[in-house]
Amino acid sequence: MKENEAIELGKIWMKNSINRGHDYEHAENVEKHALEIFKEMKEKGLIHDDTDVKLVSLASWWHDTYKARMKKTTLRAFFLEGYESEKIVRNELKSYLSPKRLDSLCAAVRYHNHFLLYFLFSKTYAPLIQILIEADNIEAMSSDRLNRSFHAEKFPLLGLAFKINTMNIIFWHRKLHPSDYLISFISKLKT
Repeated sequence: MKENEAIELGKIWMKNSINRGHDYEHAENVEKHALEIFKEMKEKGLIHDDTDVKLVSLASWWHDTYKARMKKTTLRAFFLEGYESEKIVRNELKSYLSPKRLDSLCAAVRYHNHFLLYFLFSKTYAPLIQILIEADNIEAMSSDRLNRSFHAEKFPLLGLAFKINTMNIIFWHRKLHPSDYLISFISKLKT
């Protein structure tokens, strides 16, 4: 019951976001993608820990709480967003989750944005981390998100940033065993 309250609290947090790219709609879309990826991984027998629907939803709603407080993304936020969001999650949800589940959630939040660096050290991801990385990157690359976050005509470097992010996703896709859901998304990008 408390985890349901924590999900609702995350929704309220994101409804109050002042960042157009990290708002309620973004978290809602991440959750939609994450639940599909979770379902696929569970059916394939790839979930071997306590990851479940509630933990996936919590990760979706809470992963960008730090950026939700910022009108513009700063360089500091780019590098420290996972760490800063993790601090918020630990503080806000310590009475809603068991320590073990809170640690799992915090790991996913901490590593969701710098997944390549994490991969270089660990060569693998816990299921919840992989689910959040895939779902967040699918949402980040969607045309709806780009249109909502930016006005392309005012940002000539947006195309370059889009290509760099796509390259990161494709690099990661080749190094791990991604979900079919992500593979389908990447295939659509290439067409």
